[in-house]
Amino acid sequence: MGIPHFPPRSNPVLGGEAVANRAEIGPAEKMADGHLVRGRETEADGKQRNGSRRQVRARQPLALGIRSRMKLTSWFHRRSFFPFASRLRAWMMLGGTTTLFILTANGVDAKDWQLVWADEFNYQGQPDPAKWSYEEGFVRNHESQYYTRSRLENARVENGNLVIECRKEPFTPPNHAPVAYTAASLTTQNQANWQYGRIEVRAQLPQGQGVWPAIWMLGTNITKVGWPACGEIDIMEFVGKEPRGIHGTLHYAVAGKHDSDGGALQTNQPFAAFHTYALEWTPERIDFFFDALKYHSVALAKADQGAGNPFRAPHYLILNFALGGAWGGPIDDAVLPQKFLIDYVRVYRAADLK
Repeated sequence: MGIPHFPPRSNPVLGGEAVANRAEIGPAEKMADGHLVRGRETEADGKQRNGSRRQVRARQPLALGIRSRMKLTSWFHRRSFFPFASRLRAWMMLGGTTTLFILTANGVDAKDWQLVWADEFNYQGQPDPAKWSYEEGFVRNHESQYYTRSRLENARVENGNLVIECRKEPFTPPNHAPVAYTAASLTTQNQANWQYGRIEVRAQLPQGQGVWPAIWMLGTNITKVGWPACGEIDIMEFVGKEPRGIHGTLHYAVAGKHDSDGGALQTNQPFAAFHTYALEWTPERIDFFFDALKYHSVALAKADQGAGNPFRAPHYLILNFALGGAWGGPIDDAVLPQKFLIDYVRVYRAADLK
């Protein structure tokens, strides 16, 4: 928490730290009964397109040499008092020449980002109504939770964090039958939206069978063109039944049918501590980050449809804690309640994209 800082420079996947391979893709997504269904493609669809989902596996525990390179690369990308040439010479002296080309490829330097919107959650009580509104009810994906509105038990700011809490409890919403599970979904729809930039969220994930927290975006024209034509950017998705997996995905339409391109990072207990989940979005591509590691990248041209592309248009942000449903799967009631903690949300714009 505190004064907003510039984010780290883009850091592509480093040789020796992670290995990429294709992954199977889960249940289908479709529009059903008026609900927006957001999940994964069928296995057959994934194989048809020769595997559009890329999986990055972070090796743990790491061999001594790999661990040393990870420490060195973290230092290399940290803003410091050393000029770039000095850091480069030090890197080469320490045997970093084999990955130097990858390290300096692509990305916007930290000094070229300008902070344009943020919530540091340095207050108490309800989330700031000038920045956030709520989804309400059973919204999508046949999920089990009922999203409540302005209810502190499910969404509140305390101790410097936004807390989105999923609970098993008897609850009767206004003008609705009793429900068994409650949670919250916060959105900037009709309040703030962005086209291009860096979206950065520092968060600690919940854990346990059935949990499905997400940090994601939808095109502002969804009410006009529907989904998936509006575009969807999943900055982070996590399902408790896959306790090591972090997912970043684009969803869009090609020839009127749903298509997607996603990557998965395999790491160790991502729910055990706070991590930074981010994307860097330019007119050419969207890159996905877990802390300083770029684990997936998608060229926007993949979603071109004639003169249109949903990822060359504004999107709004959603923070939600889902339970069960199409991808969350069976629920372990014994793990509830669970909390999705968000330290901050920061949005940056590249200086040359005004």
